[in-house]
Amino acid sequence: KAHENEWTNEEEMRSQLQLFFSHMETQALISYDRTNLFWCCRK
Repeated sequence: KAHENEWTNEEEMRSQLQLFFSHMETQALISYDRTNLFWCCRK
């Protein structure tokens, strides 16, 4: 499965991940033609 367009932005990603994880680290790297969202979580 491609992981493109799973979340609109970092805020949306965090709001969905916080339902399952108590500790989250997220980062958004924004370039000219795309935004890459990275996450690391633990329960």
